Amino acid sequence: MLEILDGLQPDILIIELFPFGRRRFSPELIPVIKQANKIGTKVVSSLRDIVVPKQNQARHEEKVCKLINKYFDMLLVHSDPNFIRLEETFSRVNDLNCQVHYTGYVAQKVPRVDCETRTKIQEKKPLILVSVGGGRFGHELLECIVKTAPILKESLPHQIQMFTEKLRFKASPFRDKKSSSEPILFFLRRGNY
Repeated sequence: MLEILDGLQPDILIIELFPFGRRRFSPELIPVIKQANKIGTKVVSSLRDIVVPKQNQARHEEKVCKLINKYFDMLLVHSDPNFIRLEETFSRVNDLNCQVHYTGYVAQKVPRVDCETRTKIQEKKPLILVSVGGGRFGHELLECIVKTAPILKESLPHQIQMFTEKLRFKASPFRDKKSSSEPILFFLRRGNY
């Protein structure tokens, strides 16, 4: 990576999640970041909207602040600050010495949908939309939804649509075998966003 960095001499090096996560890659990333600083390349951390809490959150935040303040020029937070602010899941935002910039949510264009999906969207029953990524905590949310659905069915007839990304969870009679690329954006349009 160092050779590539020296050869390309980029203006900006963007690193996803580090140092908020992926710290096990520190031995590989820190030398690249140091070299970027040395050759005048701006170093930017790219971060999702919600920082996953750690067991020792205070120690974690201290390490993040030290690394950000020593090596990084900017932090890009992929969220809408009117919806959720970084300080709601990372308490030391004010201790960061770099510019923090909210990018908004990164989204794809709304895809075309098949007739079956369009019919689901237009149903009058309340829709519970559940979306999880491929992280280690998503299965817990999905399992709660699956367990809660029969209870809600009596008092609130509804439909549930789940979207996952590369997530494996225990077999369930509610499990939809469709691909994770279903058009979640069409379901979001149904709400008042």
